[in-house]
Amino acid sequence: MKTVSAFIIVFSPILSCFSQADFLDHHQSEVYCSSGNEKLQLKDFEGAIADYSEAIKLDWQFAEAYINRGIAKSELEDYQAAIADFNKGIKINPKIAGAFYNRGCAEYALKEYNGAITDYTRAIVLNVSYREAYNNRGTVRHLLQDNEEAIEDFTKSIELNPRKADAYFNRGLVRIDLKQVESGCLDFKKAAELGDKNAYVAIMKYCEVIDTISR
Repeated sequence: MKTVSAFIIVFSPILSCFSQADFLDHHQSEVYCSSGNEKLQLKDFEGAIADYSEAIKLDWQFAEAYINRGIAKSELEDYQAAIADFNKGIKINPKIAGAFYNRGCAEYALKEYNGAITDYTRAIVLNVSYREAYNNRGTVRHLLQDNEEAIEDFTKSIELNPRKADAYFNRGLVRIDLKQVESGCLDFKKAAELGDKNAYVAIMKYCEVIDTISR
């Protein structure tokens, strides 16, 4: 049977490009950054990194370019380099929630779980409606066996958007670990109704009554 594992959201929306440089450099750095955004969306990660680097050459205080370059490096699994870029972006502008969120994702990938929790929390402080940050913090808390707090995070993520399957699925896993099988299976059922294929696997593994998902 397939392994059932938590779902973590590792991609944050790309930041818009607004350079603080003067005159011509201001315009040109934004052009490079916007080009990088387009390439990032097309999954041309190397090309995106090259464009963000050109934008940074023209404006070394361009926080969004550092952060977006960090996202591209994360996609290439170069997590240490990504964290270095997120650090630079945060130093320039410590009020961008996405910078902390994405650094948390890189730390999660490196199994630096305490750092990930800290950064997801910082992202939430800056944006109390950051659904993905609640989901991811809950996932890390579950890994650290902080299950009650994990459930609180997944529940908040669901409150912020009840049409997303991931938090239902993850909350179901925690409840199964806590021997709350009935409520866990209800969460899996809801995740399945919302289109999460992993939820069907979880139902088959943990739940006695599997035909309820089609009712």
